[in-house]
Amino acid sequence: MTGEPDIPYPGMGTLDNGGMGSPTQFMMDMEIRKSEFALKDKIAIDEETLPFDEICDKVRKGEDFLESPHTISHFRELWSSKIFLTENPTPGVWEGDEKSILDKCDELWRENIKGYKPPKWADEKIKALDDLLIRAKKELI
Repeated sequence: MTGEPDIPYPGMGTLDNGGMGSPTQFMMDMEIRKSEFALKDKIAIDEETLPFDEICDKVRKGEDFLESPHTISHFRELWSSKIFLTENPTPGVWEGDEKSILDKCDELWRENIKGYKPPKWADEKIKALDDLLIRAKKELI
């Protein structure tokens, strides 16, 4: 949206037009950004990456190229997601619906919090941040 691929797209983790933040939404937004970066580099166009004759043959026969052995053997090379699973829905494991995606996003951010370790900062930096927090609270009250 901004024309700058290194700048996260606006609204990372926000809901209600930016009125509130959601760690679950942030995890989904981050996964979407990962998919964009997977395609940042150019993809080689050759017979291995784009078997044109095979695609044409499948289309002429009314077959689905996406289910061909070629696609199956290559589809995870660029990007594979923990959130947007590509398996067929499996009741009790992966329902394949919006709720499943949101549940996985929620699970991932909660797991991230469990492993959080605060950075090791110098005492003067911590004091400066504490002072900033005190001033900000005074302004907001």
